[in-house]
Amino acid sequence: MRDKKHGSSVKKQSGRYRQRYKQVMLNRFIFAGIIIIIVLLGTIIGIKKYRAGLDENTKDNKNNSEAVNNNADDDNKNNDKNSDKPDNSFVNSAANHKEDGKRIVCIDAGHGGRDVGAEGDGTGYEKDDTLKMALALKSALEKQGVTVYMTRDSDKTVSKEERVQLANDVKADLLVSLHRNEYGDSGVRGFEAWVHSSKPKDSTDAAEKIQNALKNTGYIKNRGVKFGSQTSEEEDLYINNHSVGPSVLLEMGFMSNSDDNNLYRNKTEELADAVGKGIVEWLAAQGL
Repeated sequence: MRDKKHGSSVKKQSGRYRQRYKQVMLNRFIFAGIIIIIVLLGTIIGIKKYRAGLDENTKDNKNNSEAVNNNADDDNKNNDKNSDKPDNSFVNSAANHKEDGKRIVCIDAGHGGRDVGAEGDGTGYEKDDTLKMALALKSALEKQGVTVYMTRDSDKTVSKEERVQLANDVKADLLVSLHRNEYGDSGVRGFEAWVHSSKPKDSTDAAEKIQNALKNTGYIKNRGVKFGSQTSEEEDLYINNHSVGPSVLLEMGFMSNSDDNNLYRNKTEELADAVGKGIVEWLAAQGL
């Protein structure tokens, strides 16, 4: 009888143990499930907040596109909503310089300092390429008797406002901003010029003469003269939108394309001479 009672007691204890074990495991599963749900909810909420933040930033950037931005890291290619070029945009030039015979060109080497610009295939920075071309172009123009001002002649940070202000202050006959392009498809290549969306005749003529001179070197793929900006026809590049006088922004080849890179870096002097030739021809056509 004692053995039977003892066996019965052991079975009861074993049963209680199994029930307790099942309850513990069930509690653990429930707890784990609650944790997973909390994590998922947190992730969903975080994603929604992130997307909302992006939408808000996009809206703010659009609303502030016409405001003056003193952040020197901003690329001077930043866009503005387009506005008509002043009707007297060229009064500062031909009329003022005929007396002293000066022909003034402001060369803007895009980017610089903290703002490296495009990196393309990883073989260099846009800021270095534009400075190299700007210095070569300065030399080419000065040989033709043109007075040249540069927004930078070394690797330093210059805000887009300062760049345009210099051209306006010296009453430049033409502001030429040098840049290099970049695209996700490494097969895309070519040189192009950008002008204000209102298609002012003086700036458009300058762009066409420069592009034709580059084309005549036989080296480049000519992508022509374009208006507005890469982003939208409703916006203009900052340089073109705020320069009082004629202005052209040159995109001299794609840094994402190895052929354009080799051409740009191995033929810098010849390309600069071509750009200078186009500018001088345009100045002559303006009576300068």
